[in-house]
Amino acid sequence: MSNKTSKLFYLLLVLLPFSVLAQEEDESKWEVNGYLKNLQSASLIQVPNFITGQSELVILSNNLIHNRLNFSRSLGSKMVFKSSLRNRFLYGDLDTPERMLEQFEGGNDFFDLSLEGSQTNWAAQTILDRFYLDIYLGDWEMSIGRQRINWGISTFWNSNDIFNAFNFTDFDYEERPGSDAFLLRKYIGFTSSIEFAIAAADDIKKLKAGFLYKFNLKNYDYQLLAGITENHLSLGGGWSGAIKKIGFKGEFNTFNDLSTSSEPFTGSFSMEFDYINKNALYFGFGVLYNSLGQTDTNILNLLDFDISARNLYPFKYTVFYSMNQSFNPIFSGGISFLYSPGPVHATFLSPNFNLSIAQNWDLAFFGQIVFDRQEKYSSPVQGFFLRLKYSF
Repeated sequence: MSNKTSKLFYLLLVLLPFSVLAQEEDESKWEVNGYLKNLQSASLIQVPNFITGQSELVILSNNLIHNRLNFSRSLGSKMVFKSSLRNRFLYGDLDTPERMLEQFEGGNDFFDLSLEGSQTNWAAQTILDRFYLDIYLGDWEMSIGRQRINWGISTFWNSNDIFNAFNFTDFDYEERPGSDAFLLRKYIGFTSSIEFAIAAADDIKKLKAGFLYKFNLKNYDYQLLAGITENHLSLGGGWSGAIKKIGFKGEFNTFNDLSTSSEPFTGSFSMEFDYINKNALYFGFGVLYNSLGQTDTNILNLLDFDISARNLYPFKYTVFYSMNQSFNPIFSGGISFLYSPGPVHATFLSPNFNLSIAQNWDLAFFGQIVFDRQEKYSSPVQGFFLRLKYSF
């Protein structure tokens, strides 16, 4: 699909609601919100010196200016148009244009709706991150365009999220990736619905499409999934409920390669518990089984991992623990800990703190520390991030 054709597609999409608007007396106005963030990062990397045989500490510093503009407008009583523009400017110690632009890769968008450029030590990108139309007709809903189709349930890993699998280590992208897709939803009663979604693809082997059935039974929400995910038959489901005051949810999905009968089923399963006490202290605990994961891969693979619904984490078995405390209305902090048993004992540690310094202004600190047995339990890479955010 050429760039010209893709932009023509979205031009027609945006003209559709305005043509309807011209036929109705609609006094609605544009709603605009967003944020401006400045993220300063420092990466501490142990680099081997082949002359001395010792490792040397290298510190790389980068700065990311991140702006997001969200637009929406009601078009009568049955349609809403939504769009989001994402602007990023990165500069620092990644010393080639190619490496700078690599920081902007990701997402599942099919049409090219971005502008980017780079020189030594800097890169910039502007992209239409969302661009879609919602239509409401009684018990029916329809969405077309670049949108987020959120079929996941769990907090850390979403094997049901076949359209927009996300990497939880990317803490600076709260909105998560979107897809150029069509979504149709039918509500069945008060607590049940059935959904069909299909994402744009130029090759049948890249096609993503599926049906999702949601229902409630004995105070638990359930869902069943059947679809096609990049030439794999996908069958899965999930649940969400509580055991007394402890939240209990999970997901599973299986994938069968349609091009060969010799490859066995692959899949993943996650389960988690969470609890918030009267002092606003949050606890989360869970496990992940990923059949495509490894038990002896280096922990550094986590930092350069191509995530998908079929492969959510580099390791086969993982246990995670998360804790967060609101100390007062303006200050909170927490920590996440992930451990993958096996020969390398891969471990990921991430502390965080958040301070509301004024109305619409937030200051946050994040850390990401990895270590494993291959590195003699010392951390070969440590990342520290300081973020100032203004919301409007």
